[in-house]
Amino acid sequence: MQPPVTPCRCPEPTELQNLLDGRLVETAQMSLEQHLENCPACQQQLEHLAVSESCVCELVKHIDQAGPSSDSAYWPALKELQGSLGETLVPGKNSTPRSGNSRGELSLDFLEGAEDPAYLGRLGHFEVARVVGNGGMGIVLEAYDSHLHRTVAVKVLAPDLADDEVARQRFCREARAAAAITHEHVVAVHQVERTSEAKLPYLVMQFIQGETLEKKLAREGKLPLPTILRIGMQTAAGLAAAHSEGLIHRDVKPGNILLEQTTGRVKLTDFGLARCIEDMKITRTGFVTGTPLYMAPEQALGEEIDERADLFSLGAVLYEMCVGEPPFTGNTPLAVLKQITDTPARSVRAANPEIPAWLSDLIQRLLAKKPDQRPISASVVAEMLADRLSVFEPVSPLQVPAVHTSGACQTAQRQQKRMRMLFLVLGTLLGGALMLAAMLPFLGRMQTQPAVVPSGPAAVATLVGNSGPVWTLAFSPDGQSLMMGIDDGTVKFWNVDSAQLRSTIKVHNGPVWASALSASGKYFATGHGDGKVHIYDTATESLVHSFAADGAVRSVAFAPKGSLLAVGTRSGKVAIWDAERAEKVLEMPGHEGEVVSVAFSPDGLTLGSASGDKTGRLWNIDTGRERARLEGHNGGVYSIAFSSDGKRVATGGWDHTVRLWETSSGSPQGVLQGNESDVWSVAFSPKAPIIAAVGEDRVVRLWNYETLKPLPQRVGHTGTLYTSTFSSRGQLATAGRDGTARIWNVSLEE
Repeated sequence: MQPPVTPCRCPEPTELQNLLDGRLVETAQMSLEQHLENCPACQQQLEHLAVSESCVCELVKHIDQAGPSSDSAYWPALKELQGSLGETLVPGKNSTPRSGNSRGELSLDFLEGAEDPAYLGRLGHFEVARVVGNGGMGIVLEAYDSHLHRTVAVKVLAPDLADDEVARQRFCREARAAAAITHEHVVAVHQVERTSEAKLPYLVMQFIQGETLEKKLAREGKLPLPTILRIGMQTAAGLAAAHSEGLIHRDVKPGNILLEQTTGRVKLTDFGLARCIEDMKITRTGFVTGTPLYMAPEQALGEEIDERADLFSLGAVLYEMCVGEPPFTGNTPLAVLKQITDTPARSVRAANPEIPAWLSDLIQRLLAKKPDQRPISASVVAEMLADRLSVFEPVSPLQVPAVHTSGACQTAQRQQKRMRMLFLVLGTLLGGALMLAAMLPFLGRMQTQPAVVPSGPAAVATLVGNSGPVWTLAFSPDGQSLMMGIDDGTVKFWNVDSAQLRSTIKVHNGPVWASALSASGKYFATGHGDGKVHIYDTATESLVHSFAADGAVRSVAFAPKGSLLAVGTRSGKVAIWDAERAEKVLEMPGHEGEVVSVAFSPDGLTLGSASGDKTGRLWNIDTGRERARLEGHNGGVYSIAFSSDGKRVATGGWDHTVRLWETSSGSPQGVLQGNESDVWSVAFSPKAPIIAAVGEDRVVRLWNYETLKPLPQRVGHTGTLYTSTFSSRGQLATAGRDGTARIWNVSLEE
């Protein structure tokens, strides 16, 4: 076969766009890439297309300006834009081609006539003052809400996409995504409407006065440490709120971080690229979205992504605030993407020695090439930054309402300080001296540290996997063997009493996100990110069946009898399969968010599921219908478990709590507090009224679930804990990011 001939002419913009979208046949792609290697002009045009088409953030650029002053940088920018486009934007008359957009012209014909000539036109009761941005999917307008008498931003689906069903679906998904987030560090979406004649959907959003972080960085370069911490903390808090709704932003960058003019408060904007984690049906194969300078490696490679892609982008933003330039740069988007995927970022401290080592290390972790090497969540990053920021300035709880900004001890100390101030004020109002004298002994007691739950005995065994984070554990029915599902795609079986590794089985090319042993011990199942579920014969360690679930598998559980297997997926599906026949026997209506955990009741009649949609649910196994909905968590629910008598069910999640519920009715029975971060796993002991919870704070916490009293906790792990389980003998196993599983003896007599 002859090698492709390098084209002698420069390609049309449509050909370059097809290259970006992956729509060229192989020979045409190779030919065009050879041309690009030797044509700087086409390289620049490709870079312009990549940036303008891959980031919907341009839709809301300058949304922060309401009535720019005569000396504002807005007017020179607008003049430059108009000069590059060739003419001024005029409703109904312009034939201006979009910058970098091969689809055609920008038109405002959808606007109705305005009664006041000072306005460009009208959308319903919104009087449109000016165009403030346009991009690949829509136009953003500044408008006046004549009903509520306020200035708003209106984003309208691009008119030339009106007949594109995929574009309309994506735009409507954007509307649902943005409207689902209510947080002070996220631009609010007020309503979704349609134009009267063209039926174009549009969003009505909060209008922010201020500037983008991009503009601030262009003006100031690297920023002072307190400013870096404050902006980083608030951005992370906004992302945590989005992630708790099951949304990925996908385009976190300085241009999407608005800073309010009066307060400097962060407003994260443009969720136009956000997708529901559990549903990627309308995304084109190979279509890479995001801005190259801040894009995560897995995003650049077109792979499946999760919330940790946003953490990489957040790391790139923090890096730029510290150093004054992004961590990865290049002459073309392709050069930048190659650095992102292949080249480690230069240390922040090497570029700016004034940055503390802890922040440099955090940014390096955020910029890790592999998602599992980054911090586990945006809320954890927000907490770390808030704790450090408190050294420089007060951190109001209102700034991070969805994130606990410090541990329990610091929270208690702040409460004590507020109480002492209250008593002092009351003392002054009531005559002061007498009341203060009476309160002094009480105030003295309040100055002591809050009671700390003591630590119990050390682990009786530590099983070192040496293969990366451990995502799941399961005991054999007799409690003598422990199965460990690991990040490197292996399953390891250990002898519990001797703490010796029995066997290692390679079950997948990616992480083992979920695993379970059948009640008889005959089979074990593993679930994976590609949607595959593998059923193995435990004795022979051979593959029996493999089937595809309805989405990436996050949780599996065998019924207490027989071979039924429950499967929960990232798409929100909950289904029951027959593991021996590899047949689906029942499918539940499911959740609105990914299903992170599933568990059977001891009698096998009820299935519990926990989801990122903030609910746990109980399902009738005979009918597949929902029996009860467990609502009360302020964020995603990450784990669900039943007590050995089946009377109680427990859930743990993003809000740092463990909640108890009555199985028969779903009514709440109590809240167990003490965790200082997300709770990733809960488990009941079969031998005593003990419940265990583990999570990001690395501590194994125990309670008597009848009295709701804490028991001595277990410490020793050095990383986030993802999984916990009790054996039939009453021993507890825990494991997580540090790659080890630890076995603990627990009892009420400690």
